[in-house]
Amino acid sequence: MKRSPTAAAGLVICTLLGVLDIAGMAALGTANAPPTVVVLAGGVLGIVTVAAVVPAWRGHRGGMTAIVGSRLLSALLGFPAFFSDKAPGWAQAVAGVAIAATILAIALLARSLRGTPAAPQQP
Repeated sequence: MKRSPTAAAGLVICTLLGVLDIAGMAALGTANAPPTVVVLAGGVLGIVTVAAVVPAWRGHRGGMTAIVGSRLLSALLGFPAFFSDKAPGWAQAVAGVAIAATILAIALLARSLRGTPAAPQQP
């Protein structure tokens, strides 16, 4: 699988999102923090994303799939912020930006995940 400039941009965005998920674990125990399970799950998904960047950057489809899967699950963790009365406005804004960035990054990676069609065989 060849890494295009759009795929590279998608990988960079996903890496930044993964690092932010890991850094979000610092919110544990603070006022207005998300539920502990959500913070820990986000941190684990961030670690998965960051760990899969090197193989994905080298063109391994498994690394790219792990990144897309972990980012989708992480984005899903942000949706409850929009429906919780306890979530502050800033948390909804951060979740919205993270979800939008995830959609953009996955769109950039989609072409690489589809791969290129096999060359026709000569008789």
